[in-house]
Amino acid sequence: MKSLEATRGRRGGARPAWQRELGRSLRSLRAMEDFFSGPWRAQFLGPVVRRYPVAVTRYYAGLIERPEAGDPIFRQSVPATES
Repeated sequence: MKSLEATRGRRGGARPAWQRELGRSLRSLRAMEDFFSGPWRAQFLGPVVRRYPVAVTRYYAGLIERPEAGDPIFRQSVPATES
């Protein structure tokens, strides 16, 4: 375990890794489009992102093999309007 002094930054303390990871989460349609660059269609996400809050950590998004409804991790991470 790191000592308190080892974790401190310039402003009285660095944030723990999990807080930094949450701070870098994908929270918008634009962030998801940028992260999942490649051949995928994001238009079905527009109504979902406007209606439901979305926050997917970059680590978890990196586990998604195909950013589409058929990918099980994508289905768990991104809300959908239909089941």
